[in-house]
Amino acid sequence: MRKLILSSNGIANQDIYDAFVSQLAHPLNKVKLLYIPLALQETFSPQCLIAALSTVQNLTELGIAQENIHWLDEANLHEDYDAIYVSGGNTFYLMDQINRRNLREPLTRMVDSGAVWFGVSAGSIIACPDITIASPFDDNRTVRLKSMKGLGFHNEVITPHFQYKDPNVIEALAHQIPYRVQRVCDGQAYVVVNGKPKLIGIAEKPMPMSM
Repeated sequence: MRKLILSSNGIANQDIYDAFVSQLAHPLNKVKLLYIPLALQETFSPQCLIAALSTVQNLTELGIAQENIHWLDEANLHEDYDAIYVSGGNTFYLMDQINRRNLREPLTRMVDSGAVWFGVSAGSIIACPDITIASPFDDNRTVRLKSMKGLGFHNEVITPHFQYKDPNVIEALAHQIPYRVQRVCDGQAYVVVNGKPKLIGIAEKPMPMSM
């Protein structure tokens, strides 16, 4: 049974927290989690490292023991996990890294074995069958990814941060993609358990643009 929590901006509220905890096989202090910050590593900047460390800190504050949070490494791909947490960033870089590192098979095995996939932004998009929806917003010029094939854990496409996007752009892309496009705002998550989806959370109001 596949268990997916496809969020826009992470565990942003109680609804998303409750959904995450409810799908875990063990209490938080016993949960073993695989952390995938690949999308943040595109520039290898100090800011990206800070963002990754901040995510780990947030997960420990939720109650997950720090020693049970395993950063992605080839050596730990054959282990069993209760959850996989995939940070946001550049969708195309993330997908390219997963392809180059041959991560499709082990990640699919983990999800099919019951690990909860918790995606944030790009981490949500790649769980879908097609990542074309990221084209207007993420730069593909660095990796020049040719195939838009995602991991295909669910048969719909997610567009996160919807309240900050032009609805006309999304609508035009939706007509080009042979899958239903689910709009997800910051503050929301699309929860899919055994193929049954549900949009949860409350859409946050867009932040005013700084002058």
